[in-house]
Amino acid sequence: MHSFITFAARVGLFGAIAVVLSFWQFPVLFMPSFLTLDISDVPVLIGGLLGGWHAALAIAAVKNTLRLFASSSFGIGELANFLLSLTYVTVALGLRRYGRLAYVAATLALAAVAVILNFTVLLPLYQSAFRISSDQLLALTRAAGNRVFTVWDFMWWVIVPFNLLKGLLVALIALPIYRRLRIPFGR
Repeated sequence: MHSFITFAARVGLFGAIAVVLSFWQFPVLFMPSFLTLDISDVPVLIGGLLGGWHAALAIAAVKNTLRLFASSSFGIGELANFLLSLTYVTVALGLRRYGRLAYVAATLALAAVAVILNFTVLLPLYQSAFRISSDQLLALTRAAGNRVFTVWDFMWWVIVPFNLLKGLLVALIALPIYRRLRIPFGR
């Protein structure tokens, strides 16, 4: 019972921090306005490092479930964030024994899965929900200063760099914090 209470308390704490951080978003240069960067995956990664993959899963679920109440994406953004958070954390935790290389691999996996998810699931959902065509999406992206002409250009010049930046930022912020927390949290 004690370990469940500890687990639930950690998930609650890191989930709450993740929700708060998810509201602190900032635009990225040359990216369309609907793509904003946040660091809400930092507590997901730290929670995973401290409590294992199940903790990361629970923190990501708490964060994205609570974000649904403030969502303007009909839950599509939250679904994307949940799946991509789990991709990143799964690779990072699975390759953890390789040190920094684990976070490089996690970042590359994040970018690759983001392309696959966007192309097969997320873009069609967004286009249907917001009644936006591929041409309108590309026009929004060109208006931000990015020269894209096809959906594959969008994947290569928007989705890949955005997720590479996000993965790198999460690792750079999370790892020093984790190093300070692992002893007080008993890891």
